Amino acid sequence: MDHSRSRQFDRRSLLRRLAGAASWPLSRRASIGGLLGIVGCSGSRSEPRVTGTGPTTDTESTSARWLRGAVVGDSMAPHFLGAHYLATCSYCDLPTPMTLRWEPDAPWICPLCGQLANATRSLSSGDQVLVESVAGWSEERMRAELARWQVVAISYRDNSQPTDSGDGPTTWTLKRIWGLPTESPRLVDGVFWDGERPLVKPWTTQCETRVHVHGDSEPTERLDADSRLAFDAERLDEPNLSRWRQSARASHWKPAGVDSNWQRESSGWAARLAASNDDESIIAERSTLRFHHRRAVFGEDTIDGAEPTPVENALPFDPVTPRRLWPVAGLMVTLELKLLSPSMLEVRVHDGTDWVRWIFHGNEGRCEVRARDEVLGEFHWKPQAGWSSVGVSTFDRHASTWAANPLHEPLSLPGRDSGESRQFLDSPIELRALGAVEVRNLHVWRDLFPTAPRGGGRDWELGRALESDEYLVLGDNFPVSIDSRQSQRGVRREEIVGVIRPWTELPATHD
Repeated sequence: MDHSRSRQFDRRSLLRRLAGAASWPLSRRASIGGLLGIVGCSGSRSEPRVTGTGPTTDTESTSARWLRGAVVGDSMAPHFLGAHYLATCSYCDLPTPMTLRWEPDAPWICPLCGQLANATRSLSSGDQVLVESVAGWSEERMRAELARWQVVAISYRDNSQPTDSGDGPTTWTLKRIWGLPTESPRLVDGVFWDGERPLVKPWTTQCETRVHVHGDSEPTERLDADSRLAFDAERLDEPNLSRWRQSARASHWKPAGVDSNWQRESSGWAARLAASNDDESIIAERSTLRFHHRRAVFGEDTIDGAEPTPVENALPFDPVTPRRLWPVAGLMVTLELKLLSPSMLEVRVHDGTDWVRWIFHGNEGRCEVRARDEVLGEFHWKPQAGWSSVGVSTFDRHASTWAANPLHEPLSLPGRDSGESRQFLDSPIELRALGAVEVRNLHVWRDLFPTAPRGGGRDWELGRALESDEYLVLGDNFPVSIDSRQSQRGVRREEIVGVIRPWTELPATHD
């Protein structure tokens, strides 16, 4: 199970609620030519919009109104997808979502298994979203709910398609809030800043916004089935279909050295380190399982195979849009761990500056976080009797830790000043084991890495403070999305018509 999930849901109950939601009548507020339209603005008129049925009044005293829509387009990819292709690799036989603008005639490297392969494609409908209208909310609730990283529906007039009256139709766009009123927003090397301070995403937000790089397991469910705000009813009951599954026979994880203590097992990897009189460096090499990253490229460059590179801001879903690639310092590793006392596992992540190390001690229930031989933090964790879920990240120039349920405060990484020279590695993650250690469900993720418009640079700034009712909003697919970066303005509170909610919050009264 992916440890980022915050809740479980009953699938049949949820499907019944969806069926009810589909029949809810449109109110005057949401009626736009008979449709609820949510457009993820981008450079193409064919890009993201959400169409669907709309709101009703909740039976609770809050009188919340709920709207259901289906995403169209790419500007919020990979977290909210419109209609897209599922490309099935001829080598690993696993599906990958791809933009409708992708033509599979050129040579193709599967972003899941990294193999040069042919692909067959099938059409898949877009994600569905649940929108809670903000109409009638108090000023206090608006301030509380319109929080950073929240995805919202925004009303605007699309003057690219004028009507007989001369004005374009009113439609809705789907964006994520980044900057809050009175802040001075900046993007610095893929990190969001308010003035002179970088803003750190909490662990739950990191899990909601992360981009998958590689998986070393074949989970029985979609990794994000419970945590995604987007909902795919068509594929929910297909337990063997995952957007991010990975073929075990094409793993990017490899033991270091010929006499490695790491061995591949059906469910993952296991290490057994026996007593040895060898040199310390030899023991360290034998105890290391190393991640080797390969760039997923498309077109004629694939003839020579996948190229070893640092983890970059590539998006395999959309290989069509030109984008400049930069190494990403914000990496995340999630796994399930079994330590047999007195064993130890060290998770090492290189962020372009130095190795950040998380050392999990099985017998002591203790974890140390180190960087440049400095102890940044130390805390106790409770290993489970069987498998324990663990996650670490270097997002936003901080070391974040999730261990067997407890959340721990992110720790600032020293020496990560903007503009400093960095050396990124194509093997930026290592696991080092002492004693008897088993790991499974290994997954590598990267941060969103926001850029200037059209991906033209790593840095951008609004150049002023946001006004008291103004919010900076961006789409997740940065080279495609048209948002506050191009307009040089945020959206007003009155333009925000709803917030995107998890489908689990759909009122049970509509069963």
